[in-house]
Amino acid sequence: MEPVKQLARKLAVLPSDSQYIETLVHTAEVLDRKPAGLSVFTRLLREAIRLFESMTPIEVAELLASKNDACLLIALARRPEIVEELVPLEIKEGSEYTQPEVVSTLAMLRGLAGRQELLRAAGGTLTSQQVAKLLGVSRQAIYKKTKNNELLALSSGRRGNVYPAFQFTKKGKILEGLDQVVKAINEDPWQILIFLLEPQADLGNQTPIEALRQGKTEKVVSLVRVYGEQGGN
Repeated sequence: MEPVKQLARKLAVLPSDSQYIETLVHTAEVLDRKPAGLSVFTRLLREAIRLFESMTPIEVAELLASKNDACLLIALARRPEIVEELVPLEIKEGSEYTQPEVVSTLAMLRGLAGRQELLRAAGGTLTSQQVAKLLGVSRQAIYKKTKNNELLALSSGRRGNVYPAFQFTKKGKILEGLDQVVKAINEDPWQILIFLLEPQADLGNQTPIEALRQGKTEKVVSLVRVYGEQGGN
């Protein structure tokens, strides 16, 4: 464990931020229980340092603005330096993709990044507990509304459902007409989210969510019917 001790001595001279110290202590405890993890930790740390050294102060600030640690990891993985290593030279030059793991990894990163962009455009998300507090109802009532397609809910793995913030008004109400859209489309929630955020020519290049906020419920619902018909063909 000598490399760990050397690393600890070097890190110990850095500013004594409590969160930083807690992370170091937890890391040491984990590595003490699982020594084999040292190699993984070392490689991750080495790559993170390499990326950090190439980043500008603005890029570092943007990274620190990540919503959580998972988002920070995604942002790091999308760095050009990472993509350059994932995609071999012969692939970048246009020859056939012969490494499925590269294709799937890049697709996953694009998908995750795209979802993060959508959630930002939706004003972020709220948990079921936050929605219940906002609407002044119980969490059971939120579950019922979700089941009845009265709310747009997105699965967030272990965190359960999250709710795009744009479907609520500042007065703590559900945006009028939102339930009609969710019920009419009745597809994957992410597809509904995309529909609500895409400018539509029939709405004067407004997004459906903007139109709903202006009380144009009938126009949006009519557009939803067309969208549903096209999706079914």
